[in-house]
Amino acid sequence: MHAILSASMSPGTGMILVFCAFAAFVFIMMFGINFFSRKMSGWPAIAGRFKMTDDPGAGESYTRQSGIVGNIECKRGFNIHILQQGICLYPTFARRTPCLIPWSAVRRVSIKDASLLVVIDYEKSFEFFLPTEALPTLQPHLSGQLIQKESEKEKPLREKHPDDAT
Repeated sequence: MHAILSASMSPGTGMILVFCAFAAFVFIMMFGINFFSRKMSGWPAIAGRFKMTDDPGAGESYTRQSGIVGNIECKRGFNIHILQQGICLYPTFARRTPCLIPWSAVRRVSIKDASLLVVIDYEKSFEFFLPTEALPTLQPHLSGQLIQKESEKEKPLREKHPDDAT
């Protein structure tokens, strides 16, 4: 079989076929990773609860931010926009289904040395990080009781929720 294929193809055709097969493999892997990330994180339920119905408009943008959704830790997996209505999240694994979290759903904002940990009131783990420069943009929308200064030794970064598997 190899002899028949090699006799009927020009030398560059084999390399093109290998490149196309590799590109198809990478595309399928990325699709699979995004599919399983959406399922394992519970993103469809989150996007349903915090549905973004129309264009939220412009606001402060923070790209490639990290966070935890359900059982998935996303390093640099969110583009976050702080808007008048709330916080808009665009996860890399579900770009077509962003969510708009109203200010009333923010449970806590913890100030660390170089970042803010924003914890959302949801059944499972739902929290993300923002740079400390975002604090002045968040403060007018949140009560002072929700904003806490944390030392490194006080609390772990990930809050345990009763529904999370241990």
